[in-house]
Amino acid sequence: MDEILDALVFASQAGVVHRDLKTSNIYLTKEGGAKLLDFGIARITDNSEGTATNTTGGAKGTFDYMAPDFLPDKVGPNFRGDEQSDIFSFGIVMYYTLAASQPFPPLGENAQARWIMRWLGKRPPVAKFTERAFEILSRARSCILQCIHPDRAARFKTFAEVRAAFAKIDYRRIIQGEVIYELTGLLGVGGAGKVYLARQTDTGDMVAIKYLYSAGQGGRFKREARILQEYPHRHLVRYLNFIEEPMRGDECQLYLVMEYLEGMPGASLRDRIKQSDGGLDPVEAMHLFVGYLDALEPLHQHEIIHRDIKPGNLYAPAGKPEQARIFDLGIAHDQLGTVTNGRVPGTLDYMPPEFAMLESGRGSPQSDIYSLGVTFYQALTGELPFPRLPGNANDGYAAFLRRSEHSLLVNYDFPAFKTHPALADITSRALAHNPRNRPASAAAMRDEIRQVMVGLRETLPCQITQGGAAYELTSLIGESGRSRLFRGRDTASERPVAVRSRHYPGQDTKYKSAVQILMQNPHPQVVQYLDCIEVPFWAKESQLYVVLELWPDMPEAALDERIRLSGSGLDPLETPSFLSVIWRDWSTCTSWASFTAPSNPRSFTPPRTGPTLVAWLNTLPEVSAVLVAEFASKPIREQNLSEWRQHGYQQWLEQRQSLALAQEMTSTPNQPMTDQLAGWTTAHYLLAIRKRMDTSPDGQPDFKTLRAFLHDVVAVRRGDHSATRLQLVSERLADKRRETSGEL
Repeated sequence: MDEILDALVFASQAGVVHRDLKTSNIYLTKEGGAKLLDFGIARITDNSEGTATNTTGGAKGTFDYMAPDFLPDKVGPNFRGDEQSDIFSFGIVMYYTLAASQPFPPLGENAQARWIMRWLGKRPPVAKFTERAFEILSRARSCILQCIHPDRAARFKTFAEVRAAFAKIDYRRIIQGEVIYELTGLLGVGGAGKVYLARQTDTGDMVAIKYLYSAGQGGRFKREARILQEYPHRHLVRYLNFIEEPMRGDECQLYLVMEYLEGMPGASLRDRIKQSDGGLDPVEAMHLFVGYLDALEPLHQHEIIHRDIKPGNLYAPAGKPEQARIFDLGIAHDQLGTVTNGRVPGTLDYMPPEFAMLESGRGSPQSDIYSLGVTFYQALTGELPFPRLPGNANDGYAAFLRRSEHSLLVNYDFPAFKTHPALADITSRALAHNPRNRPASAAAMRDEIRQVMVGLRETLPCQITQGGAAYELTSLIGESGRSRLFRGRDTASERPVAVRSRHYPGQDTKYKSAVQILMQNPHPQVVQYLDCIEVPFWAKESQLYVVLELWPDMPEAALDERIRLSGSGLDPLETPSFLSVIWRDWSTCTSWASFTAPSNPRSFTPPRTGPTLVAWLNTLPEVSAVLVAEFASKPIREQNLSEWRQHGYQQWLEQRQSLALAQEMTSTPNQPMTDQLAGWTTAHYLLAIRKRMDTSPDGQPDFKTLRAFLHDVVAVRRGDHSATRLQLVSERLADKRRETSGEL
């Protein structure tokens, strides 16, 4: 437009009136420039005429772009066009260029008659300026309005004036102190507000800025900003800034600044489903929904419910599922807050049936899981699980109320569910009519989907390779959680091997490091690790495979399997040499935390949280703890327990005679005194067992609880220092201490 204005200023100064300015008479060059052409009906200001191609009296040009000045009663019957009438036509061209539509309805057939009726009416048409460009460009609206004003007195007089006003058009700016955001585009429009694409001027970063139509919804808007700021997550759109721009009186215009999601608009899950033929690839869909569920879990733990999970609020960039994001928390609510009055906000087709009851409108983790289940089904199939509700608000809500009265059948006859039957089970439980029948948490549903993903990686037989090494997996030995043990062979040497696969995001690095240390420092009593392979699976995720020696009777040779098959525990005479080997191996392979044993174990209180607790747990001999749980079987208990009650741990507790009891229980002579705390812990467990046996009706110790505790201890020792794990260990330690009633 700037170059066309230069041409028009030049023409007007030369005394030339174009009289047929329109978009088809402007040519865009390959170099990005513009040229004005077709002066076929141009007029020289000395009143000479060009050839008329479309006339109504003195009117020449195209009626959709023609100024009302040519009407006889406007300027005069002899009016033939001038600079101001060209300015009107330029204003129409400028509007069309920015909005891809004309400011007034097209005249169509009988253009001349309709043009006359348009400008002879008592109320001339008014341009609405509702298109996106006028929201992000400041002064564009006022410039065009002054170009196309029906009253010549209110219109620009010369193209030089137009060019001066045009030069002031710029991106609309939002300013907070020294931070300036320039709006460059419109990303989306909703019922309550709009989201703009903007550029932060000092950094050049592209951001998304959301604002509301009504200041009356400011509380909800501030809550959305607070949630994003206080609970950041890699799969939740990232909060950047919140701006309150003063307006008239006490009102403020609120802006929420967030990260710009590349490809938006057009990269939401709704867009991806529309572009697909029968739904997304199941593997990609699973990756995306693992991310969404991972983001919902911490929100639910803080009693925050999204309440509007649907494809349009989920970011799903093609080929980049690791970048999945949840956005638009505009109607998210605190689970314990005040119940919403009136109809529950949200989208009816994705709304759980319990929302039909007003008291359930605030939602729960299970209501979000239901909405995500509907979305998951749609992502896998391209269709909704239930018939779409009427678009009319009243009819739709009435149909939703009727539908919510009973459960509905869902069709799982789709390729995704036939290929992966476990997905049908996961989805059906997420869509359960009763919230209690849905997955217990977002994390639980996430882990179920992950388990399906792990299974996809190891469809037997399969081969894993890295560099020149290749191993064929032939059969499954056993599995636990997200870990599997396979029987296989080294394809080069034909040597039988065992291969362990793991999928523990965030923890595989530690495991890989430990395996590499053991590969470099072999020990005759440590399983021989042969290789460690990472195989890329999807995007930035990989599957870790550890190759180790295979012995013929796996898994029957495992200690827990031996104990299970024995029915009453191993022969006590078999354990000393076995345990001494393991204990020696463990002590050489573990970096023991330095810890000074308490001078008075009776007064010692285990630390509750953090690194101190981790260090304390690292001092526990794992084998001793396992033996207490597994080897205190019936024959040993009947023969030795009464003697232990009278002497063993009581003597140790009261007289602290070295570690006599720990040595007796673990058959590990020469146990260093620095492990005194380990012996004390063993006695602690024995005392708790005795107290339980004294009080339980059947005289049986609570080995189930003890094993659960030992599982957590072992997990901490293997590197799981999560807050949840440490809290469980601390609570169980406190419970054991209470069971001893102060005897410890």
